[in-house]
Amino acid sequence: MKLLLCSASPRRREFLERLGVRFSAAAAHIDESRKAGEPALSYVRRMARAKAETCTRAGHVTLAADTVVVVGDEVLGKPRDRPDAHRMLRLLSGIEHRVITAVCVPPEVRSVETAVTFGPLSESQVRWLAASGDGDDKAGAYAVQGLAGAFVERIDGSFTKLLRAAQAAGQAIFGENYAQDLREKADALPGVEWHFIGALQTNKAKLVVGRAALIHTCDRVALAQELSKRAKSAGITQRVLLEVNVGREPQKAGALPEDVPALLEKVRALPSLAPLGLMCIPPAEGDPRAHFRSLRQLGQGLGLTELSMGMSADYEIAIEEGATLVRVGTAIFGERAG
Repeated sequence: MKLLLCSASPRRREFLERLGVRFSAAAAHIDESRKAGEPALSYVRRMARAKAETCTRAGHVTLAADTVVVVGDEVLGKPRDRPDAHRMLRLLSGIEHRVITAVCVPPEVRSVETAVTFGPLSESQVRWLAASGDGDDKAGAYAVQGLAGAFVERIDGSFTKLLRAAQAAGQAIFGENYAQDLREKADALPGVEWHFIGALQTNKAKLVVGRAALIHTCDRVALAQELSKRAKSAGITQRVLLEVNVGREPQKAGALPEDVPALLEKVRALPSLAPLGLMCIPPAEGDPRAHFRSLRQLGQGLGLTELSMGMSADYEIAIEEGATLVRVGTAIFGERAG
């Protein structure tokens, strides 16, 4: 089956391209008028469904979405013209408003609501934002991922709704950096495949084992022993990756490349652990390609098949060098708050 994106939005196309999804796109030409008294949520869900139904093609899975901004009782769609953009931005200045997005993959429609707070906007800032054209085709005359993001003070959304929306768009695996957060999210969202991708203290292993389908950051024997003990007690086999400090950076976790064979031998000898591959975070400066390549070569020499390498800024290079897993949360969800 082929994916058809029913949208003329460059940002929605960019979103799928970042995920490496192959798709075709077609603009949905529908009447976007809101019915008198129609609630914002009902309206945005109706628009998403109508777009999807308009673009339906045989042999394709259809994906459509629609977004509105809600301020009090007023529902803001795309600005009609520059004066309308000025009006919307003045209305949003210094206040909290709601952003509702609905995603439709027929016959299902899912929606997510987020609270966004703008800082005060001066009249010159309002005119500058509007004149930039960045929000010409956006609900509320702005794009939080664009220039207006500099004026956003706070974003509050239900992570469960955000993840469910990503699921509806086809995302199957989610990563978490913090053990405590993994416990809360995994318990709140059963059925989601979670990977633990952050630094893991030995005393936090109990929060991760059994909740993470794969732990990417096993980097020392003491941690492996604790993971094995917890997994054995739970009656499971915990899958892990060995973290490698490819850049030999003293501030970073990970076994040095020459120490990985010995670490792998000890991990393989432990009950209830299954080492599947390697993970790395290359130095922030410089071209990461050589580091990704060296990790691939190390994994091949050890008979390991999984390679977790590449994040939002460099995942394309990582894929070219053989990554089987990339960690692109920022590209999908934006910078983590707090």
